[in-house]
Amino acid sequence: YYGSNVLEETEGFARKAEPVHLLLGLYADRLNDPAREIRIVGIDPDTGRPEEVPCQVYGASTWDKMQDEHCQPTTTVEVAFLADVPAFASKVYLIFYGNPDADAPGYPTDLVVSGEGYGLTVENSHYKTILHPKSGAIDEIHLKQNANVVFDHHRETNGSLHWNPGVYAPPRTWIHASDWENPGGYSTMSGPVFFTTKRHAPLPLYPEVVCSITYRFYADNPCIMVESMIDVTKDLDVVALRNGEIVLNHDLVREFAWKKADGEIGSVVIKERPRHPTRGMDLCVSTPWFAFYNREVPCALAIVNLDLSAYRRERGLAEWAPWNYLHWGPWVYCARPLVYTFISANPQRVMHVSAGSSFYERMAFHPCRLGRGEAERFLPVEETAVKLQHPLR
Repeated sequence: YYGSNVLEETEGFARKAEPVHLLLGLYADRLNDPAREIRIVGIDPDTGRPEEVPCQVYGASTWDKMQDEHCQPTTTVEVAFLADVPAFASKVYLIFYGNPDADAPGYPTDLVVSGEGYGLTVENSHYKTILHPKSGAIDEIHLKQNANVVFDHHRETNGSLHWNPGVYAPPRTWIHASDWENPGGYSTMSGPVFFTTKRHAPLPLYPEVVCSITYRFYADNPCIMVESMIDVTKDLDVVALRNGEIVLNHDLVREFAWKKADGEIGSVVIKERPRHPTRGMDLCVSTPWFAFYNREVPCALAIVNLDLSAYRRERGLAEWAPWNYLHWGPWVYCARPLVYTFISANPQRVMHVSAGSSFYERMAFHPCRLGRGEAERFLPVEETAVKLQHPLR
């Protein structure tokens, strides 16, 4: 048997190894072992030549509780693969299944995972990422791409690069997800196309703040995908509820750039901005991307913002006022306050967050070499942002 999926490129950028996830519903009597049987074959749009591509099958579940003329036993399964589609073109991918004698596939890719526990190392041809051994947070990102540079923090507490979500509700101390030693609900998923880690449990000292943080690393892809959810299960009064925080030291990064609402790119020298305890600068929450960079190497760690939402299950609209700000002292960071008075004109205020409030975000970490010259400096970041914000249809 086979099904088909047509992918369409709409933005004028040729897609190379773009991750695609499909949710399939297949009649249960047509396959026995999805992970062993399913194959993905791309059809070249110019020549019609078929080519099998690496795929990763996961999340299989079969429903067979009721059989009548309206409902048939169904296997739901998820499949991920990496798609190559020319600019402004369409390409057919066929999903073959149902051969009980199929051998288990073995797909060599550049995705390599090593280590144990939370302190894993995940790498491909673009980067090497080291996760903190106690929290599983992103601790270091090593850029390959003939740059051989390291983005890290290592200045205070556990020194992780990725700090948030975080909450501060006095008299309890401030807690960040990077402080989350031995986090509960920890799981991983590994395969030739992607590797995922997930932490899902209440934050330390805050049993009413349940966090879920997912990292997803792809083969042959320069970006690390980051998703997080904050669920407030009981009424909480806070000085700070934040997310989206990236903390670095000054050894490598010197400047900060961001995409403005008018389409222009702004840039500042970090140490020429106001210093801690004053905020360096404020950014609109809808800023498409920002980047810490060094033009001399030249390299950048860019953050592409993809999704941000809040929801309150009861009593009306969500209580939040999201924005971004740059801040520097012995370190430099950019964070996204959700409910926040800590660094403000009136930091003594304590604000309410209702039970049943949820805050979700999705973004991408993109370590990269910068383009040649001032005109093309941020072209690699711009192209990545467009592809992520406008995926294959």
